[in-house]
Amino acid sequence: MLSTKELRKLITAHNKLSQIKIPKGATRDDLIKLIESAGYSVDEEKKVIKAKVKRGKQITLAKAEQVTKKKPAKPKKPVTRQDKKAEMEKIIQYILKNKSVLKDERIKSLL
Repeated sequence: MLSTKELRKLITAHNKLSQIKIPKGATRDDLIKLIESAGYSVDEEKKVIKAKVKRGKQITLAKAEQVTKKKPAKPKKPVTRQDKKAEMEKIIQYILKNKSVLKDERIKSLL
């Protein structure tokens, strides 16, 4: 028998392929009704959501865990003083080349 957590995981993985909205606070029976109303059936033994009409791939619990796994975040490059100085230097050079920028009303309000 699949638990509520496992059913939610299967539905979440299945949402990559179709749109089933999980209502907040739904119980196990509510989730099964939702799955069946969307044209799918729950195979308790194999832990699979199957389409009543053969459509394509079936989502298993193992595949669901793999699909819903969070991707690792990219590490941020630390900003050094040299980087900040280089950025400021670029801005200063731009302003010196384009002095008309200083006449803009938005810039005047900042100064």
